[in-house]
Amino acid sequence: MTKNPETRRGHGREWVVALSIVGTMLGAALSFGQPPQGGGGPQAPYVMPPLGEALFSDLHNKIIHFPIVLGLLGALLVLVAWRKPQYETIAFWVVWFALLSTLAAYFSGLAQSTEFLHRPKRWIMETHMRFGIGLAFAECVWLLALLRRRTHGLAAVMSFIVAGLVLVTGFLGGLVAHGRGGAPPRAESASAAPAAAAPVAGTDSLTHTP
Repeated sequence: MTKNPETRRGHGREWVVALSIVGTMLGAALSFGQPPQGGGGPQAPYVMPPLGEALFSDLHNKIIHFPIVLGLLGALLVLVAWRKPQYETIAFWVVWFALLSTLAAYFSGLAQSTEFLHRPKRWIMETHMRFGIGLAFAECVWLLALLRRRTHGLAAVMSFIVAGLVLVTGFLGGLVAHGRGGAPPRAESASAAPAAAAPVAGTDSLTHTP
C-alpha cells in the first residue's frame, strides 16, 4: 500500500522537528560541561590525548548526556503523541534509544565505580547507581506500554515517572562528579571543644579556700 505524498511530507517535517529538538538539547547538555573561562593564573594549554584514549577513557562521562536528553525528549514526544498520533513512531524510537543509552551509561558507570569504593562518596555513588537501575526498568515498562494502543495511557503516566527518575539520577550523578560536602560533624565538634574547655580569665582570683 503506497502512502500519500502529502503524508510522507508530513512525516518528514515531524522527523526534522524531532531531530532539531534532539540536536538542541544535546548541545545545551554538552555546553553545561564547559569549564569557566579566565581566572586561576596562567596555565599550560590543554593537550588533546590520542583519539582512542579520548573516546574511551571515562566513557560514562561522555555517554551520560544521551539518556538525559533522550529520556526527557521521549517523555515530551509520548505526551505530544497522546493528542497527535502522527508522532507515535518517532516517540517509540526515541524511547527505544533512550533505553539503550541508559543501559550503556549504567555499564560504563559500573566500570568506573571502583574508584569510589574507598572514598567518602561511595554511598552517594551507590544511590546514583540504584536510581539508574530503576530508570532502566521504568524505561522497559515504558517501551512495552507503547507497543499496544490500549496501554498508551500507561505510557503517558510512565513519561512523568521516567522524567522524574532522569532528573533525580542526573542530580545524584552531578553530586558524585562535582559535589563538595561541608565539614564533617566530628571536625566541627573537635574545634568547638577546646574553646568550651578553656578557663575563663579571672575565675581563679574569685575562689576562696578556707
